[in-house]
Amino acid sequence: MVTERNDAAAVTAAQPDNVAAVRLIVKQSGQAGERVNPYRLVAGGRRISLAALNRIIEIDTANLVAQVEPGVTLGTLNEALRQQGLRFVPGDTPVYRHKTLGEFFYEGCSNLSGVKYGFAKHFLMGSEVVLPSGELLSTGGKTVKNVTGYDFTRFFNAPYADLGITVKFLLKLLPLPEACHRRLVSLALPADAFTLAGQLRAEKIVPSVLVWSSGQSRKLTGDPAADRDWLWLELDGVAEEVAALEQRLDSLLAERQGVTVAAGNALEAVLGPLIQGYSAEAAALTDELKLPLTAQPAFVEEVKTMAEINRVKMGVFGQIGEGKLHLALSAWGDDEHRFIRDVLAATVRHGGWSAGKYRRLYSGDEAGPLDFLEKRLRKLLDPDAVLSSGREGQ
Repeated sequence: MVTERNDAAAVTAAQPDNVAAVRLIVKQSGQAGERVNPYRLVAGGRRISLAALNRIIEIDTANLVAQVEPGVTLGTLNEALRQQGLRFVPGDTPVYRHKTLGEFFYEGCSNLSGVKYGFAKHFLMGSEVVLPSGELLSTGGKTVKNVTGYDFTRFFNAPYADLGITVKFLLKLLPLPEACHRRLVSLALPADAFTLAGQLRAEKIVPSVLVWSSGQSRKLTGDPAADRDWLWLELDGVAEEVAALEQRLDSLLAERQGVTVAAGNALEAVLGPLIQGYSAEAAALTDELKLPLTAQPAFVEEVKTMAEINRVKMGVFGQIGEGKLHLALSAWGDDEHRFIRDVLAATVRHGGWSAGKYRRLYSGDEAGPLDFLEKRLRKLLDPDAVLSSGREGQ
């Protein structure tokens, strides 16, 4: 996710409350030579708001799937699922509570529990997509055997793909865990967090959440007392196993002189500054940088030095167990763009890679391993660029 600063003055918004209305708007916009987009502002074009498509169509407890419209917030979705003893794992976090399901997949938001449960894209089993022509395409299904040949479900719902407008998501669900231990720990040095992550991996302890936040990133998002790094940890599973892992975690944290800031239900109340780092309200570049665990400490130190030299105010945070690091920035101007390009180059030097989101948003490239196929499909499905990417003028 890259925070955008666009002028919405010239944008008119349509607010359909059913799929047929979305199809009609897209079809008529194409016939009129008008550009539309449901998530990005298009100067002189039309913004389609999907807020009124906010139904949880079905919760299928037998098959562990749910059919959900894009305007449903993740907080609302998981509250409904909990009543059935279920959860949509990628969205079951306070970080994304106010984000809609459509925004979640369009922005390519990662699963904060990915180190244990895998990528968010694998929790999407099917979808219904309105094409630039106004036609409706169904992909995937309730079982894995419904997917053969090209995986169009994830292709059409790739980050910032703009190949269609998804109006229904078919989600994979999991039962709620028997037990969950949550804690937020304060650490004196960034190296302590990376060392602890390495120890957990060596002992085959797999946290459901392992998110690190530097003091600098929290200062940028409104925490004046951020003088130490934070590590947000969660363990879930069978009660006896979680209790045993909690004891071992206590020992490892004592070795690092970690201080528990909050635990259990009290944790969410103090997560605000960290949550802001993932929010569109902060100037942040998320889910872009991927680095090996062993390379992350040196990379973080180099980025800090680069920021000081370039006088860029920034902070680093992320899911270090998965190698995902993100940048929080105090501004979003030319200096920051130059700094980010330098950071992307440093990522490669440290044996990592970038996801291509920055290139998508600011250079107009599709980027990624399916770049060639995506460009051809876009030309075939949307020759008149009805579903504008909204990159112009950035």
